Amino acid sequence: MYPPLTLSDSRASTLDPAISADWHQMVEMLPAMCWVSDAAGNIVHVNSAWSQATGYAPSETDALRIQSVIHPEDVELLSQPAIHFQEDGRTYEFRLRYAGGAYRWVRERVTARCDDDGHVLGYIGCAIDINAEKSSEDMLTLLSLRQTSLTHFSELALRDDPDGQVDGGALQLLCDVLLLPCGILMLRKDAEPHYFPEATVGTESLEIRPFKAIGLAPAHVCELPGDRGQFPLHKDDLDLLGCKGGFAVPIGHSSPPHGYLIGLQPDNAPIPMESLHFARSLAGILAVSIERGWAARKLSQSETRAREAQQMEAVGLLAGGVAHDLNNLLTAIRCFSDLLKEDSDSPNELSKIDNIIYACSSATHLVRQLLSFSRKEVTQAEPIDLNQFVEELQGFLSSLLSECIVLNFASSPEAVWVRADRKQLEQAFFNVCLNARDAMPTEGTLSISIERRAIKTGDGVGQLTPGDYVALTVTDTGKGMTPDVAERIFQPFFTTKPRGKGTGLGLATCLVTLRDAGGDITVTSAPGQGSTFSLWFPEEVCSFAEDEFDTEHGDGLAEKSNILLVEDDELVRSVASMLIKSIGHEVESFGSPQEALAFAESEGLANIPLLVTDIVMPGMNGHEMAQKLLTLKPDLKIIYMSGYVDNPATEIAIADPQVDFLPKPFSAVEFASLLNKCLSEAST
Repeated sequence: MYPPLTLSDSRASTLDPAISADWHQMVEMLPAMCWVSDAAGNIVHVNSAWSQATGYAPSETDALRIQSVIHPEDVELLSQPAIHFQEDGRTYEFRLRYAGGAYRWVRERVTARCDDDGHVLGYIGCAIDINAEKSSEDMLTLLSLRQTSLTHFSELALRDDPDGQVDGGALQLLCDVLLLPCGILMLRKDAEPHYFPEATVGTESLEIRPFKAIGLAPAHVCELPGDRGQFPLHKDDLDLLGCKGGFAVPIGHSSPPHGYLIGLQPDNAPIPMESLHFARSLAGILAVSIERGWAARKLSQSETRAREAQQMEAVGLLAGGVAHDLNNLLTAIRCFSDLLKEDSDSPNELSKIDNIIYACSSATHLVRQLLSFSRKEVTQAEPIDLNQFVEELQGFLSSLLSECIVLNFASSPEAVWVRADRKQLEQAFFNVCLNARDAMPTEGTLSISIERRAIKTGDGVGQLTPGDYVALTVTDTGKGMTPDVAERIFQPFFTTKPRGKGTGLGLATCLVTLRDAGGDITVTSAPGQGSTFSLWFPEEVCSFAEDEFDTEHGDGLAEKSNILLVEDDELVRSVASMLIKSIGHEVESFGSPQEALAFAESEGLANIPLLVTDIVMPGMNGHEMAQKLLTLKPDLKIIYMSGYVDNPATEIAIADPQVDFLPKPFSAVEFASLLNKCLSEAST
């Protein structure tokens, strides 16, 4: 084996005579590190370049072993058999310790000095510094590995992986590649002003606190310790982690950024630019992944809304297709039940009739929900005093509540008027109250209040614009709702009730009703703290007194008259005729507009003050017929009946303030009340 090298006195006079002074002078001038040893491997001469590099002067005579200036891992590389050096020379690359203690890579060529007989007299070595070359190679290798890791990560980020896998993978990759002991990924949740820890490495024992968004440019990279005051991590958390250095790279170019990719280290050594470049590239991929996830969620939400819209359109078409016939049937069922109830005095029969009426009301409620939500229900907005409205419904509402629920009502100290369709308002009010009842299955308190409130810009009450509003508020002491449930309660067909207990249309219909009236509905709720629903209406300014309003809509008994009835549905025509006769009037009934017109032309309308007609009929609608009859009798009073109107002409007809409208299905009392009102007006 090649004997260990030692450094001894290396005066030129001790060199082999074959080494001339000129050769010695030339070697001294070389920038390469040269040395000469004897056969035993003891260094007998080094040039100036060697001395400058290693820090050992040629005059030093202490027997310093060469192993002490060669990296321990590379010493074995030079421990070769002597015969290896008798060839043309071999080249080795190893790390040599320079002055100051740092190791640098050198490339050395070693050859043997032999006599004429081939005996080894010693060795000659010449080395050059290749540390820069090695560093470049290492850097290129490192950059190649980092680029490869970024490529693999980008492939992962573009897959449809579960949320959180990409985030955690990005942080782990950052720490692994940059050899960082700690890493934190802070992300902003939607419109939240704070950043929250999404993933951590090396900080599992510490609960990272949220950090408020900082007012820096989106592209600004924070570095410790210089940017500690604006570092997106709480100062106390940094102290607990014992980290004095690190960086925070923004994710995305928005202002503020989506989040920060944070790398931490114990000391405050400067972060290499190559490391920051890698972190920036990783943050860029992460930003694309986050934005892609947002876009996918928005697309999913849009698709969901589109499906719901298509679903509601289908519901609307279905509701419109069956509503006319169904409401005719419900009208007949309800009115015949009312007539039976008047003629019966048996408690057993009355109970059965009441059940029929209740079932008919439930079916009517469901049909109105479908039509209202699909915006195909006929509506008639009128001024309504909310105080009186709730007072009138209190008794009925109490009957719907269980005995263990206390009902409280706090009215407004003065009359408050809103403009809405009375039936739709009743439907919305009862929907909210019945939901409150279901939230208190054992006991509780249902509180109803009415208040006026001025909404100003920035108040953020639903979708209300600034103005004067009236709030009808219903509060329960029930189980309350979680935020995710409260967020979805106005979605059509969403319900938390058991199958068969709810359609999921109640609150969705309320929302449509309120917004159609220029208002909105808001809810506040928390688990175990009950729920509060507020129905907001624009306040209506009325110029008439309450008693005048009631008198105008009173039910006066009219004198006996002859009424023209036109209805294509036989059941409705039959029951309407019976109702007209039951209150003391005569009736001329026909199943089509053509028959009614023929009667009017032949018999005249002199003794007929009132026309009661359906709107939607085959061949000719009720409005067209009424216009023809008005040419024969201009003062003819008109009552339109319909349960479904989707024809613009008929919508215009019922908007005429000179006519009255009776939506189907109706009760006998509603029919008689409107009939007497119109006859009273006709006689004045």
